[in-house]
Amino acid sequence: MARLLAGEGYVAEGYVASLLSGAAVAGMVLLAAVPARAGDVCPAGPKPTVELVVDQGPLRYDHNLTQNGIETLFLEEGSNTHGVFGRPVGLTRTQVSIDFQTKLQPFRLDDGTYCLWLDHVLATVRYVDTTIYVDRKYGRSSCQFRAILDHEHQHVQINRETLRRFAPRLLGALRDAVDDINPVMVAEISQGREKPIDMLQSRIDSALEDFNDEREFANSGIDTPDSYRFTLNQCPRW
Repeated sequence: MARLLAGEGYVAEGYVASLLSGAAVAGMVLLAAVPARAGDVCPAGPKPTVELVVDQGPLRYDHNLTQNGIETLFLEEGSNTHGVFGRPVGLTRTQVSIDFQTKLQPFRLDDGTYCLWLDHVLATVRYVDTTIYVDRKYGRSSCQFRAILDHEHQHVQINRETLRRFAPRLLGALRDAVDDINPVMVAEISQGREKPIDMLQSRIDSALEDFNDEREFANSGIDTPDSYRFTLNQCPRW
């Protein structure tokens, strides 16, 4: 797991086996916005701290599916890329998630309304449930199994490297989003702690789309006829 701090580099690094944590934790949040511009009436707020934790997630192996089962997963992914002999015998699947923990800082105005700042944001972007599938036709000790696994491990490495390389851009997008959101005027402070998470999410969707496009493009570089031919030539029989 790696942590990025706005304006700084990596603080810690390493891989952590972690699953999707579910709902993020947040503090106080607005229920109803009031019709004034927060920037016009709110005093200067705290300088926010924005952190990004990169969690590459665990890697799981599944050797239970037939070639037809793997092809079904290919179709679910909307992929037209097939492996040796024009059919998929291996597949790497993963999901990307981002969760937020936020600390909010309120300031009460004379009219009873509040200015609200995102004071601290801790975002965690992670790969969830990365799984390599290998056709069960090929035994674990076979040449074919090893050749397929070598190819799929390249996909895992590409995914992880793309996330590592993209993390500073994602951190920048988060920092810009926080600056854009702060401050918010609210009529009252109460329940509804998911609102700032929704506001952040809506502002970084474009960055996440760019990341996924970059990751897919990088992976397409090894899903080519030449790459499949290389895998095929690793073993005398298929």
